[in-house]
Amino acid sequence: MVPSQSIKRLSERERKVVASLKYAKYRAEEGLFVAEGVKSVALLLPQFRLKWLLFSGETVPFEVDQESCRACTPQELKKLSTLQSRQEVIAVFHTPEEPALPADFGGLAVALEEVQDPGNLGTIIRLCDWLGIEHLFCSKGCADPFNTKTVQASMGALGNVSIHQEVDLLRFLPDHFDMIMATAMDGVDYRNISIDKSARAVLLLGNEGRGLSEGLLKIATTCLTIPSAPSSVSDSLNVSISAAILLSNLLKP
Repeated sequence: MVPSQSIKRLSERERKVVASLKYAKYRAEEGLFVAEGVKSVALLLPQFRLKWLLFSGETVPFEVDQESCRACTPQELKKLSTLQSRQEVIAVFHTPEEPALPADFGGLAVALEEVQDPGNLGTIIRLCDWLGIEHLFCSKGCADPFNTKTVQASMGALGNVSIHQEVDLLRFLPDHFDMIMATAMDGVDYRNISIDKSARAVLLLGNEGRGLSEGLLKIATTCLTIPSAPSSVSDSLNVSISAAILLSNLLKP
């Protein structure tokens, strides 16, 4: 590892760029996004092209090009961080080009309508990666996959799932999937549904507060619900928890 004494200091111009990446507008303009924390950065380094690696400490914590490294004080990192806990490293990566939409899809995919919480989106990305789901379709109004909170919640899965943004789900899904499963309070018990592993199937999940729009419910071939216990006082489940329950059941052997 390279001693910090031989590494460039973070310049004021660079600091301003990194600070601006908290906002979607500047992430788009710069074509950059941020990951924080040793574990998250370690998982993303093989997947994305590194712009800068900001760190405090005696040595560079990863085997990366010295020209990309920038030495910082702990106070500088704290000011740039969006997280509450202290971070020893922040990486700035080049945002990749959006993956092309393949002509056909085999196996299960996931589609999201206006899921706005970055943590929920990141958790769903991580879940897709864990379960081997290759494609995630996000409507206009969904959280940015490269929001710092989304990146943090996805825990390295960001580069291992094809995320398609601002997809017109109403037009796209019926043309590419034979089975469109929507979530609805009055749907059938999810435990009664199974799918063939090669089926062209998609699970459709809606906005945290409003659920799915009427238009998307109309194109669904099946509506699923997760029944609550008679003693339950909760009115709904978090969208990422619902995704975990439904997907694990749909992908069971």
